[in-house]
Parts: sequence; structure tokens; C-alpha cells
Amino acid sequence: MGTSLRVVAPRCARLLVGLVAGLAAYHAQALELLVPAYFRSDWTPNYWANLTASAPSASIWAVFNPGNGPGGSADATYQSAIGSFNSAGGHTVGYVFTSYGSRNIADVKQDVDRYLSYYGPTNLSGFFVDEMAYDNNSAHFAYYNEIYGYIKTQSSGYRVFGNPGQNTLVNYASYADTLVTFDSNTGYPGFTPDAWNAGYSADHFAHLAYGVADSATMTSYIDLAVARNAGFVYFTDDPGSPVPTENNPWDTLPSYWNAEVAYVAAVPEPHEYALMLAGIPLAAWAARRRRRHAVPAPCAAA
Repeated sequence: MGTSLRVVAPRCARLLVGLVAGLAAYHAQALELLVPAYFRSDWTPNYWANLTASAPSASIWAVFNPGNGPGGSADATYQSAIGSFNSAGGHTVGYVFTSYGSRNIADVKQDVDRYLSYYGPTNLSGFFVDEMAYDNNSAHFAYYNEIYGYIKTQSSGYRVFGNPGQNTLVNYASYADTLVTFDSNTGYPGFTPDAWNAGYSADHFAHLAYGVADSATMTSYIDLAVARNAGFVYFTDDPGSPVPTENNPWDTLPSYWNAEVAYVAAVPEPHEYALMLAGIPLAAWAARRRRRHAVPAPCAAA
């Protein structure tokens, strides 16, 4: 004999309750912040303190850059700042530049080694490989493959961010865990990712923009980023400098920083949407079955 529907419905309801409870207990981040944190913790205001305060609320990856790389010696100010940030749940990433494949690869590796020596391998969650080539050049493929392999040899858990700053060839997806395919102060509303991006999960792509005027524009850009399959974002109202040699739009946090953190943290995982949509009709069906098969309460004696 088959199982009674009046038994199945409560079981389904209990399953749904357990599912919702599980989702509440485990909220993986659908969207993460990738912050070029090119500022010191002894500046006023102390932006590193702001990063640390926000780290429990959202997944934040902060790229620190003591001197266009690790600098010539350990910096106690950065040691303290990244220690506090990591303890709060943040992820610290070391900055190295590659001059679009023309920098001596031994110097790039030396920068990686210096970060590990100065700040400790457990205080780093990865590396940000800046000025990444994006052309169809086999020598560049080999160059970035070697850098990627070198970093992963230090720790297979390190995340490697590659920054060509624009759409790039699919080949480069093999030489970075995440590619920054937009990095500019203009053109984001009309930006179109290359078609091959759709074949990769969102955590393979990051979009960064500066000169984003206000909070409303920032939230609309985040919505665009999610629709464009980007798993890492950062938008700031810092305009940078009109003098190219002095241009650093990453030396502050945006005036709407708290709003950006809250908006990013509120983006749910795609699988949570699917489960919620599946669960709503299931719950309604279970409730209908319970009402249909409920036994009426006996009437009280007159």
C-alpha cells in the first residue's frame, strides 16, 4: 500500500522547515568585495579600521600595497592593520605588478617571496597580479602560467587575481582564479563581457570602477555586475587625479562605504533563490493537504 498523503504532507513541511533553517545557518556569500586598499592605517581617517569593522558583515578581500609591491622591508603599521583585518574575517592580498608581461619574472617572484617573509604566509590569502597582459601571445601565456604556478606552490589555497582591466582572452582564465575584466572610471553601464565569460562561475570575474558619483549609482552598478556574472566588485566615488602620474583612485574608501557593504552582503546565492522558489509551492501544497485531511474537532455537548 502507498504512503498516505496525510503522512507525506507533514514530512514535506518538516523538510522545508529544515531546509530553511539550514540556509539560515549557512549563508555563503554570493558577492564579495575586492578592495584595492592602497592606503596606510596611520592615515586620518583610518580606512583600515573601517575595513576591519566591516569584515564580519561581508566577504572583503583587501589588496595591500606598501610600496608598489612589498617594499624593501616589513612595515609594522601594515603588520598590525592586516592582523586586525584578518582576525575580523577579512582576506588580505599582496599586490605585484607585471607591466603587461614585460617585467622580469624573477622580480615578480621576489616580490611574492618578500610579502611572505615580511608579513607571514598565514596572513595572506592571495596575490593581485596587476597590469596583466590580454593579447594573444604565447610568451605571455607562459609568463603568467609560471607566475600562477609559483604562487600556488607557496600555498594551493592562495587566490590569484589577475588584472588586465578589460575583456581578455579565455586563455588567461587558466593563469588566475579571478580576472578583473573591468577597471575604469567610465563606460560601465555599456560594458559587455566577452561571451566566453558565461561558461565560468561568477567568482572568476571582478569589476572595479572609480568616480562612481553616489550611492544610487553604486547600487545600480552592483546590480549590473551581478547580471554580468561578476562575483567580486568594488565601486568608489574617489575620482583619482587628473595628473596621470599621480592618479590613485584607490587611496580612500567611498563616502558610501557602509551602504556598499550592506548592499553586497544582502545579495543571496543563486542556489538560495532556486531553493526558495521551489520551497514556496511545496509549503503551500503541504498546507492545503493538511487542511483537506484535518479531522474536525468534536462539538462540545450542549
